[in-house]
Amino acid sequence: MSFNIFDAVKGQITPDLINKASSFLGESESSIGKAFSGILPSLLGGIISKSSSGNAGANEVFRLAKESHNTGFEGILGNVFNDGGAFLNKGANFLKHIFGDKAESIIESISNFAGIKRSSSSSLMSLAAPMVLNTIGKHTNDTGLTVGGLTSLLSSQKNNLINLLPTGLSSIAGIAGLDNVSTSLSNETRKNLSAVRNYNEENESRSSSPLKWLLPLLLIALAALAIWYFAKGCNNGDTSSNATIGDTTLVVNPGTTDVQNGNTTVNLPSLSIDTVSGLVNYDLGKDTEFSLPDGIKFTAPEFGFESSLLNFIQNGSIDTVNKSANWYNMFDVQFKTGGNEYTGKAENQLKNCAAILKAYPAVKIKLGGYTDNTGAADANKKISQKRADKVKADLIKMGVSAAQVTEAIGYGPEFPVCEANDTPECKARNRRVACKVAVK
Repeated sequence: MSFNIFDAVKGQITPDLINKASSFLGESESSIGKAFSGILPSLLGGIISKSSSGNAGANEVFRLAKESHNTGFEGILGNVFNDGGAFLNKGANFLKHIFGDKAESIIESISNFAGIKRSSSSSLMSLAAPMVLNTIGKHTNDTGLTVGGLTSLLSSQKNNLINLLPTGLSSIAGIAGLDNVSTSLSNETRKNLSAVRNYNEENESRSSSPLKWLLPLLLIALAALAIWYFAKGCNNGDTSSNATIGDTTLVVNPGTTDVQNGNTTVNLPSLSIDTVSGLVNYDLGKDTEFSLPDGIKFTAPEFGFESSLLNFIQNGSIDTVNKSANWYNMFDVQFKTGGNEYTGKAENQLKNCAAILKAYPAVKIKLGGYTDNTGAADANKKISQKRADKVKADLIKMGVSAAQVTEAIGYGPEFPVCEANDTPECKARNRRVACKVAVK
């Protein structure tokens, strides 16, 4: 019997997950179910469309499915609503990489159709994409499917998709690759879809027993998200300079960007986001050797955190009026999803920071931890506090006097450097640890 993506994803859509999504997003369970009924066929249609668009598209779908599974999404899923939004941010990166501007239209359509906030629609799509990709990738690994085998499998799933798209969402059929799909629908699928729609329309007030009907609906929605994920990334017609097809890196901003932050215009360095690991890489110039008064030397980017900190210590003056002054982002201090474990080059940057502070013992700093606006603010604050505390503790372990690190505060989503908080680039800039020079 052919592997069925709907059935495979269905087991992951537990009542507990539905309840958490409802609480996290502030939407009713029935509205979430209704949204998923449009999300899943849209995603699956996109993935199938891309996989059948030629060798390049098929290879891209195959690669993304396997990489998604190898990343280990299954282990992250249970903590998806308590990880500061990292899982959802990664899913959003998938969608942006694959669909570009088309994703925005579908998110908006799902929002209007289900009567939920646009942000909720975006979060549900970002939740479903990695789940479905992981499911497809796991099946590919377990069965040893080739690119051609996966393409055939996806093609075998397409006949039911157009009839799974709810009334009111027909306008997105072309965007999702469903406009040329057969309208045949099996009796079993028809039965499941009918049950889901009846629940959505007639049982708004129920909270427990209707969940069993939500499973096929959420299953439908999640599989569709994955397809959409694949489709955009495989789109050879994407002319955006911000997409690198065939690579795991999404180049978000090819140059510097002026972002309005309150009354101040901040010039931000360009960055790229690894769509698999989530690591943010900033363009901070060439590596340069720096020498400290105590004879210690180290290498760091010419326009990076270390350069800015040193320049301020040597030439700057403390602004005692403007509390937002004298702050410098520690670009390489990044953390793994949902905790305070470093990733990338964080420890190297902390060693450089410690060397600078030990060379200037009169300098005192304050540390701030920040997140983007995805997820609950209180959960984000807790995570940002743990990360700020971690940085403080490690600087002291590296020999910095405890008196030099006066405070370590987790601000969560407060004080964003990119106030819009609406794109992967913007959110990435807001997830940071910063250092303020308080005394010099």
